[in-house]
Amino acid sequence: MSLELDRPYLVIPRFIEQPTWGGSYIVSYKQIQDEELRARKIGQSYELYGGSLLSLSSSSADSQFQQDLIEYNKLGRLSSSATHVKLQDLVDQNPSQVLGSSFPHKTMPLLIKFTQALGNSFQIHVKKSQKQSKWKPKPESWYYLEDGVITYGLKRGADLGEFKRVCLAVEEKMITLSTSLKNGALSYGRAKEKAESFIKSVNPWQFINIHKVKKHSIVDLSQGAVQHSWEEDPIHFPLGNIVYEVQLDVTDDESTIRAFDKGKIQPDGTIRKIHVEDYFAFIDTDPEHNDLNLAMKKREGQSLLHTPYYSLDAATIQKEVVVENPTSFIHIFVLEGELRVETPTRTLSVEKGHSCFIPRAVKTFALSPTQEKTSILKTHIG
Repeated sequence: MSLELDRPYLVIPRFIEQPTWGGSYIVSYKQIQDEELRARKIGQSYELYGGSLLSLSSSSADSQFQQDLIEYNKLGRLSSSATHVKLQDLVDQNPSQVLGSSFPHKTMPLLIKFTQALGNSFQIHVKKSQKQSKWKPKPESWYYLEDGVITYGLKRGADLGEFKRVCLAVEEKMITLSTSLKNGALSYGRAKEKAESFIKSVNPWQFINIHKVKKHSIVDLSQGAVQHSWEEDPIHFPLGNIVYEVQLDVTDDESTIRAFDKGKIQPDGTIRKIHVEDYFAFIDTDPEHNDLNLAMKKREGQSLLHTPYYSLDAATIQKEVVVENPTSFIHIFVLEGELRVETPTRTLSVEKGHSCFIPRAVKTFALSPTQEKTSILKTHIG
């Protein structure tokens, strides 16, 4: 079957539940009315990735689009193939016309996520220049939609040997608690209490920098090898960290090196795999690279961020704007208002919290607000 390449598509987002650190922000932001989805703790919405489904609806307000979004995120599949196409099927038909002709990708190279994170592990990603076979680089960048709090980098003068000893001690303690919970020697509540007490006594946070991050800040982690994590502060930041993430589409198992998971343990005793030795083998200890000022990017006109892997722009649309598309696909996420996307063959209406994918084959298109003004984020390569 021949698929249309020269038209824009609404993206059906994929929600990722995160029972330990998700929330209700994302579903509310997208104005989804389904009570079951509103009750779930959603940590992330995949706005674009290799497995994305693209809707054939013309508006995110259409009942068919809303029905598909809800069905997909409840069942993990759609019962009908007549209402959507797979992004990968478009790419398979003509990679250069869908993704772009200036780079040799045959799958979507990016993962774009809308995230609510009530804390996350201490972690790093390797640099592209760190040649080894086990870990893949995962350049990523964050745009904050609300104020938040993070760790970034080692404190100047931090004792790396002592930091490693603390992380190993926490790992050993968590393995012991996991075993006791699994064999019935400890209750879930008691295991959590013991984890919290031990972690408080050794205090892994003493070695790293903690920063408050303001709304609209851009944190660029694309250089890799620097300690980073989202932090929890329920009093000052009850929503957690509300972040729009752009990164290479590489799985956590392949790319995320964790040294400390903050005592997270599941009721069945499951704990996440930790990689203390690799974390300290690949962490960048250069004090200059561990300074958050290096990672905080300043907006230049519409450009929020430009890296060798992706670019992120922001714009407020107050009247019709004609966009030329010279290099790659374009992904647009609507922050506020409602956007009209018009090409010679199709017109889409994209509401707040939703997004659309525009293949490289669409050479020119027009954007216009259907309300007084509309704010968007635009991701592309080049």
